[in-house]
Amino acid sequence: MSKECVQVCIRCRPLNSLETEQRKVVNIDKERGIVQLESVDHKQPHGFTFDHAYPETISQREIYDDIGPTIVDGVMAGYNGTIFAYGQTGTGKTFTMMGEGTNELQGITPRAFHHIFEAIATSADESHQFLVRCSFVEIYQEKIRDLLSSSDQQLKISEHPESGVFIAGLKEKEVDNVEKMLKILSHGNKRRTTGSTAMNDQSSRSHSVFSVIVESSYTSESGEEKNTGWKAAIGRSCGK
Repeated sequence: MSKECVQVCIRCRPLNSLETEQRKVVNIDKERGIVQLESVDHKQPHGFTFDHAYPETISQREIYDDIGPTIVDGVMAGYNGTIFAYGQTGTGKTFTMMGEGTNELQGITPRAFHHIFEAIATSADESHQFLVRCSFVEIYQEKIRDLLSSSDQQLKISEHPESGVFIAGLKEKEVDNVEKMLKILSHGNKRRTTGSTAMNDQSSRSHSVFSVIVESSYTSESGEEKNTGWKAAIGRSCGK
């Protein structure tokens, strides 16, 4: 992979009706990845540098093209990958990760789903087969809940000496197309814990992680079968 380290990106959402009446104090230099915050007393602005910094005019596609392909291509090449959104309630995490509808307003998550199955479609043949599974968990008040299960039973994190850390009893569902994966995602989202805040009447009050597990089975010319598996995790945090 060309970029193996953790990258930190920041996005400034458009101002709402209340905020447009106030003085703008955030300025973003997208080319240099710099965010400048003006001080209320008009002193020297405070600058912060990120791997990517996006102004309020950025499109959903531009954000995914900067962030998504490197992660998804790495997953399809055999690496684990994670995209995680974090921020205060009302900052636009849900819009960035999920978006709206099936057009240019789609967020990172559905675009990643399309990317994964497009990659599979170009690679799968009689000697190269894929199996895709997904899971969806919520972490709320230090409790882990399976959003794809009808039970609200609390799950526990365990560790295996060979396979590593895992969530015992977590349900995984097999999928073979984008539409099924989006349906599973929508079902899980409806079961998330929500609550009213000063910024949002129906704010998600938990962390959530949607994982896509891709397994590949390859048969060489000599007839030897090789199996590999890797995971892509896509998550968003709760608002504070």
